[in-house]
Amino acid sequence: MRECVSFHIGGCGSQIGSACWDLLRTEHQISNTGSLLANNNLINHFPFFEEVRTKYVPRALFIDTEPLVLDEIRRNDDGVFFHPDRLINANEDAANNFARGFFRLTRELENIVENISRRTLETCDNLQGFLVYHSLGGGTGSGYTPNLLKKLSDDNPKKCILNMAIYPSSKTSNAIVEPYNTLFGLQHISESSDCLILFDNHSMHKVCHSKLRIRSPHYADLNNLLAQVMASMTCSLRSPGTLNVDLAEFPTNLVPFD
Repeated sequence: MRECVSFHIGGCGSQIGSACWDLLRTEHQISNTGSLLANNNLINHFPFFEEVRTKYVPRALFIDTEPLVLDEIRRNDDGVFFHPDRLINANEDAANNFARGFFRLTRELENIVENISRRTLETCDNLQGFLVYHSLGGGTGSGYTPNLLKKLSDDNPKKCILNMAIYPSSKTSNAIVEPYNTLFGLQHISESSDCLILFDNHSMHKVCHSKLRIRSPHYADLNNLLAQVMASMTCSLRSPGTLNVDLAEFPTNLVPFD
């Protein structure tokens, strides 16, 4: 049993996390209240799920600088599926500003995130690494994530950090400063990640439109597409196999060496 802990950062990362865990819950045949609907011996629940009083809970933390997205997750049918202490938010947003997320809001969240992260890691018997989901265009995703990654890397130097980052597109941009946030954030994020996997919003939009025949794709459609990708990527961690059975194998197999 080797556990993976996921971090979903910012509004984008949290919405992706909601879609990913909904799909993983379905694949593992777990109800939205956390009870096991059927036992499948071919699937190992424990890398991604923690058993708490006969209930399965995701090994995941959702972190945002504003309550809007996390309040929506708390209110929907899957809200009881997540550990309430692991849905963490401050009360003011990063205003699509890298500096605001990197300097000011990091200090507001630092202590509570550190304490809850530590308690989450203490439930793991043999941690193999971290999966981090966030955008590069937003103030929280680009600004807060570097500090979190550095803390995780310093405290767990031998654990793999697999980073899934959403790359902004001029076609679907919400803010004119997204390229600046990406530029500043990517420099710090790449230093603390063992493997950085980029997903381009515009490319995913084209896939939804041309391949999935969705006339006007919304962000929910892009999130569901990403959830399918992540479920496929982590399938070998949750089921018996010979390739990518450990997070550390992803950078080995994906990153070319000279």
